[in-house]
Amino acid sequence: MRSDYLAIATLGIAEIIKAFLKNSDWLTRGTATVSPLPLANAGAC
Repeated sequence: MRSDYLAIATLGIAEIIKAFLKNSDWLTRGTATVSPLPLANAGAC
């Protein structure tokens, strides 16, 4: 039963860290560092 709690706590801490890094403009410039992927041309052969 303890390993279940450890797994849930680990996932929760990972989500908190991910949200912190995503929203911290002073540290990682937030989501400004992510550039969009170019769309594939459907008609190209």
